[in-house]
Amino acid sequence: MVAARRFTLKMYNSIMKNDFWKKLRIINLLVISSLMLGACVSSNSQSDSDQAMGEPKPCPTFLATENNLIPQVQADMLIEMTEADAEACAMQLGWLWRVGERDGELYAVTMDYRQNRVTVHIQDGFVYLVNVG
Repeated sequence: MVAARRFTLKMYNSIMKNDFWKKLRIINLLVISSLMLGACVSSNSQSDSDQAMGEPKPCPTFLATENNLIPQVQADMLIEMTEADAEACAMQLGWLWRVGERDGELYAVTMDYRQNRVTVHIQDGFVYLVNVG
């Protein structure tokens, strides 16, 4: 066991003495640190500051489809809106609206599928999940 450990340490030390591996290790550290830093920085700081100041999130434009089917992508635009703003937006777009969950409390909902209805899940006054149907 000790001999294997010494052999492993010798191999590691010989590899790390090579300039190629040192450069590769530095490049990896730079790439990883830049990715981590990039994840911490908001890409849309202006709209984030507007949200913090109480500016409502804009209502999505509803692209009418055959049979008034609500695309999930458009319904997902209600996510991060306040409950009141999301409900007003859904009503403005002509969507039926219901709350399926609020702050961990599940509500009874029917199992029928309505392609012009959204079921929202609310946490602390904000929509965090939207289901079409």
